[in-house]
Amino acid sequence: MKGRFFALEGPDGAGKTTLLAAARAHFEARGLTVTTVRDPGGTAVGDAIRRILLDPEQESMTPLSELLLYLAARAQMVAELVRPALATGGIVLADRFSLSTLAYQGAAKAMPEKELARLVSRLAGVSPDHVILLDLPPEAGLARLKRAKDRMESRGLPFLREVRRRYRCAARALGRRATVIDAARPLVEVRADVLAALDRRLPPRP
Repeated sequence: MKGRFFALEGPDGAGKTTLLAAARAHFEARGLTVTTVRDPGGTAVGDAIRRILLDPEQESMTPLSELLLYLAARAQMVAELVRPALATGGIVLADRFSLSTLAYQGAAKAMPEKELARLVSRLAGVSPDHVILLDLPPEAGLARLKRAKDRMESRGLPFLREVRRRYRCAARALGRRATVIDAARPLVEVRADVLAALDRRLPPRP
């Protein structure tokens, strides 16, 4: 079977980590090999970059520097984890990928929107077969957090509302390659919709 690459996107508080674990268990129960990754992170290089990016004390970082660090962490993750897993026919589940860059770095005005989209597409190296956007108002996402806000979340509601708008626009641009799921509902309902959307994108069992 050709490998399949799926990305779960959305703000913190939308349940990505929990749903990614549920999807992994679901696929493994079917006898499939699953690799989970998080963006940024998952490699020694990526984890070091992640600490810098989310550090609330790094407020002097420019939007362009921020963008380039995200892209560098992603390039390392794709080379070390994503491509090898896909080459063996496995399933790759990502906690964030390119849509997050279009949403967050787009909202931060790292560069003009069209230039950002071209750069992100060119440097990603691979594209998910399907993207699931867990759509959630920023107020609800912040209310669910059980930790201190990171550097992104500390930018305030106007910024996070613009992030949500850009997420939705990016998902619409993907057409049938994206599914938008209302993540404000009970977790059991969201989980059922996520697993159903993923199952529809797998080839039939032999």
